Amino acid sequence: MKKIAVPPYVTKIGYYISLFGVATILLWIGAFKFTHTEAEGIKPLVEHSFLLSWLYKNTEHARSFQPHRRNRDSHSTGTNSRDLLTDST
Repeated sequence: MKKIAVPPYVTKIGYYISLFGVATILLWIGAFKFTHTEAEGIKPLVEHSFLLSWLYKNTEHARSFQPHRRNRDSHSTGTNSRDLLTDST
């Protein structure tokens, strides 16, 4: 079988294209680890894991002390901003 001579710049270009492709895929997968969907997907695995279940139980208690978000239109009086803008006289 006869070998085909490939110029060195062609192999270098191929190397960088494949390197860029692998790096892009790994960064893409890594970025999804910070989304809500991924967190909900891994939750059952952490809850029932022998090694990680203690971690989930401890952070669940800490999460209960975080303040909850209020609706931006609601006030402590129970009225919303539309009621405050109308003239009641």
